[in-house]
Amino acid sequence: MPALTMPPTLGDLLKYELNASYCRETVTLKAGTSYALGSVLGRITASGKYRLSPAAQVVGDEGAEVASAVLTEAVDATAGDRTG
Repeated sequence: MPALTMPPTLGDLLKYELNASYCRETVTLKAGTSYALGSVLGRITASGKYRLSPAAQVVGDEGAEVASAVLTEAVDATAGDRTG
């Protein structure tokens, strides 16, 4: 019998949320990456866009090294900036 693999769901990331409209925001994700559910994001100071939070400062993306958000849905931004 083949093994079935279930894709990640929001329940894997979030166990309890008192008020969904209180702590969620829609943000712009920087192009060039496919973002997975649960990705840790940092805000780029110059543009206000979000990207995967790197371990160290990246030239041109200063500020993103400080983790400030977690993505609650998968977003494919490989072709251009997307909201999530």
